[in-house]
Amino acid sequence: MKEIYELGARKIGVFAGPPVGCVPYHRTLSGGIERKCIQKYNNAVMLFNDKLLREIGFLNQKLPNSRIVYIDVYNPLLDIIVNHQKYGNFSLRNLFITLTVTIFDDFNVCMKIMQGTKSETEGVVAQGL
Repeated sequence: MKEIYELGARKIGVFAGPPVGCVPYHRTLSGGIERKCIQKYNNAVMLFNDKLLREIGFLNQKLPNSRIVYIDVYNPLLDIIVNHQKYGNFSLRNLFITLTVTIFDDFNVCMKIMQGTKSETEGVVAQGL
């Protein structure tokens, strides 16, 4: 982030890591007969995301005129995967469309925040979007 800041970027959106323990590859190899999500991989991503969120807060204070926001894709994606029934009965193709819409909705929120004041941005970063 520092490198792109030095190149002139001031408004930066950073996506969180997704729940990699729930990707089909890991679920097939290690998820058992029910193909459950692999918690140890998701725990590693949550640790990474926590550190990323802290670093973004630090960089917002350290880099003048910067607005760096954290875009949480982990929780919406995990919710869709774990609670798929509340999103209706749909095909795999529709699942990817739903995931894409969720990510772009978060991105649009991020863009609106970056147009606001720094204090609004810090509040959202602190909440993890």
